[in-house]
Amino acid sequence: MTRGIWILISTLLMCGVGAEGYLLAQQIPIPKKFDVMITPNKLSKAHQRDELSDNCIKCHDYTGDLPNEKCLTCHKTIQRRMENKIGYHGTFKEPCRSCHKEHPASSQSIVPLEEKKFDHNRAAFKLQGKHLELKCDKCHTTRPFEHDVAHYTEIKFSLCSDCHKDPHESQVGTKCEACHTPLGWQGKELKFDHDKDSKFTLIGSHAKVECAKCHKPRHGQILASAVFRGLDKICASCHKDPHQGQYSNTCATCHTPSTWHGKGLTFDHNRDVKFQLSGSHAKVECAKCHKPRQGQILASAVFRGLDKNCASCHKDPHQDQFGNTCTTCHAPSSWQGKALLFDHNSDVKFQLSGSHAKVECAKCHKPRPASAVLANALFRGLRTDCIACHTDPHRGKLDKTCTTCHTPNSWQGKALLFDHNKNSRFKLTGGHTKVECIKCHKPPPDRTALGFAVLRGLKFSNCDSCHGDPHKGDYDTIMGSLCVTCHSLAGFPKKELKFDHNTGAQFPLLGRHAEIKCVSCHNQKLVRAVNTDLLKRYQTRCDSCHEDPHATQLGSECKKCHAPNGWTGGNLLFKHNVNARFRLDDTHENVACKACHKNGHYKPIEPACKTCHTKFFP
Repeated sequence: MTRGIWILISTLLMCGVGAEGYLLAQQIPIPKKFDVMITPNKLSKAHQRDELSDNCIKCHDYTGDLPNEKCLTCHKTIQRRMENKIGYHGTFKEPCRSCHKEHPASSQSIVPLEEKKFDHNRAAFKLQGKHLELKCDKCHTTRPFEHDVAHYTEIKFSLCSDCHKDPHESQVGTKCEACHTPLGWQGKELKFDHDKDSKFTLIGSHAKVECAKCHKPRHGQILASAVFRGLDKICASCHKDPHQGQYSNTCATCHTPSTWHGKGLTFDHNRDVKFQLSGSHAKVECAKCHKPRQGQILASAVFRGLDKNCASCHKDPHQDQFGNTCTTCHAPSSWQGKALLFDHNSDVKFQLSGSHAKVECAKCHKPRPASAVLANALFRGLRTDCIACHTDPHRGKLDKTCTTCHTPNSWQGKALLFDHNKNSRFKLTGGHTKVECIKCHKPPPDRTALGFAVLRGLKFSNCDSCHGDPHKGDYDTIMGSLCVTCHSLAGFPKKELKFDHNTGAQFPLLGRHAEIKCVSCHNQKLVRAVNTDLLKRYQTRCDSCHEDPHATQLGSECKKCHAPNGWTGGNLLFKHNVNARFRLDDTHENVACKACHKNGHYKPIEPACKTCHTKFFP
């Protein structure tokens, strides 16, 4: 200590002597206060006080050092926190001057804060969740007496309300952490569980209702301003009674929290009331019987004291044809179709058999008017003879006893009792058995059904009655009108013809002639008519059917070059070296015919070289 004092005194003497010499040299009088000569800059604004500004040793010792004890003499709060290891300062062992450097360049604060480097978790209040997102000055505001210096220590934080205003207005106490966490103040971050933390358990549809539906915020305020305690738990406290007092307040008798209507109802019509819902009644919407009041929901309807007989809900469509005992024919399963208890064969005199059993009721029992439902039709006093329902397509020309030919199974086709071979004079044999009836018995132009055709008085003595003569009399001179000379009843086309061209005609069909259709020759353009006068000319003259491509250059003896097997190519009988004066040697043999016989010219041709090779013979 003594050594340090001597060092300080020596230093001060040296500084004093040097300063005095300097001042003398400048002819400036020496100031009275010595500390002015050694002060580097002004103190920070917080330390610019009378007790500090003129008293260096208040902070410094004689060596110029700044011991922590000097700082803590004034900063008692910091001293206490360091001694008790509380907060940010409680974690430090370094001297105060390592962070707080006095005599700054300006009057700025000596409490520097580098936000990015500062570790708030070393402070007493750890930053978690949403607190991490806040800026420092949200919590560290300026002190009342130092408007430019933030307040960093001795901030209250034991209660949320130290920083946050209580939106619940003390309804739920001060233990905010019971419901809230720093991660978030609302929504999914809430710790509050309605089922555990309140006496009203949220189940079913209640679990889906927004909080504000029951806990209504004050006008224009947030949800937290709503009333949360002391609410009534009975249904009517939230829900209006739509039944308008028809039932007591024990809503749970019929309703559950799962849903207020539909399948969620605990109400059972078959168990809880005297009218059982069976069959189709079970599928009817409630509102069909329990009609809601004008413009209101189903619950507003009358549910008690309703009449149970059919006519109370259903209008009688039969218009009093039957009594009021609807259950004689109808069941709750369905009012119509297969569910009807009514049986036409047992309950009335007209039996439904065959096709009658498949006919729609409305075909015989016609609704009045036509657009009305079947039940409006006449069911009693109807006639049972055929023409009462069916129009007679035969127009009275046949026996009125329809059952002679027809049965209820079907009116036509295989179900007909009529047999053409037994019940008429014209027997159907061969190809006639396959012909449709309508081909011979033709309905009038304004009708399409066979029943309207002429069935009696048809001529059938000869084929012309139905078929007409496609040959137009050309064969009459040979065979007369007996078509069966060439044709059989087995079939009329070529394959079934009795006629053999090779034996029955003077022109045998050989080669390609055997493959062509009859009409290729026997038609209006070629051999229009075949009779004894024409046969001789047609059997020898090819040009009677075939056009002469040689334009009569080679005469009419076609068979010298051509055969019936084929007209061209390998089927040609013509041999150039045999049948022509000009022989084809090895060179000429491979030349195409048309190279020499231009434009179909075959004769006369001079068999000289110059005839073809004109460019060599000018």
